[in-house]
Amino acid sequence: MGDSSNSSRWSLPNHIGTHVDAPYHFSQGGQTIERYSPEDWHFTSPRLIEYPMGPSELITKEKLVPLLADGEPTDCVLVRTGFESRRGDEVYWRENPGFDPATARWLRTAFPRLKIIGIDVISVSPWQDRTKGREAHRHFLGEGYPTAPVRLIEDMKLSPITAKLREVWVLPLRVSGSDGAPCTVVARIDEE
Repeated sequence: MGDSSNSSRWSLPNHIGTHVDAPYHFSQGGQTIERYSPEDWHFTSPRLIEYPMGPSELITKEKLVPLLADGEPTDCVLVRTGFESRRGDEVYWRENPGFDPATARWLRTAFPRLKIIGIDVISVSPWQDRTKGREAHRHFLGEGYPTAPVRLIEDMKLSPITAKLREVWVLPLRVSGSDGAPCTVVARIDEE
């Protein structure tokens, strides 16, 4: 009741702020947030890549290949576009960059250890082309590949990372039956 202590009541969408998309978000038979074990949210070979983007651009395979060309195995890719600097402006959600579906398809096949991708834009789905965005979501989160679905972290703040990533933990709000959830992301970086 709040009469003996401070107490709050929350009501919020599950895809708000930094959040993770689980396969169930775009796949009826896909896994929900609580069905992942705590170990499934710990990533031991993360990569941060720089991919500067402007409004309404799509991440293409052609531009991404050189950034991942060393073939180093990875279970987590974080894409720093720099677009997070526009948070608070209408352009951030109305003209956000996103993933080309062909890029999502390529990542699923070229990186079999990949379990999660994070990005510093509001969604991997560009507002101005929702059809392509939905298709990219389906490639990342859906079935039909020899590898497990790739979960998505959207609306991240990646600018503070100043050294090589060593480990990443994603800590979602665990709600039964959820297709996604707000999350906290913690990283360990190289000591300088």
